[in-house]
Amino acid sequence: MKTKTIEVQAKMHRDSGNTYFSARIYKDGKLFKTLPFQYGYGEQYLYEAGQAIGLDSDSMLWSHCRDRGIELIHSADYKTGNGYSERYLKEWAKVEGE
Repeated sequence: MKTKTIEVQAKMHRDSGNTYFSARIYKDGKLFKTLPFQYGYGEQYLYEAGQAIGLDSDSMLWSHCRDRGIELIHSADYKTGNGYSERYLKEWAKVEGE
């Protein structure tokens, strides 16, 4: 069955000048994979999501989706200071049952 939508939800935190994120990847509304707590800023979470679904290092998720007629939905919830803690981001990235 052909994938119709890919959704990437990221939660980001800035601490001591560094930015970290965790992300969840959904295919057609079903959780497919999670990205663990890691360093990255801007749209790094989209690059890492592309790697997680098997794209080679030269491919970008947005162009992969565009070229195949797949709707790409993405969002990053970004907090600083006392926002998301490292512990919260690590827990949020876990798949139930892991």
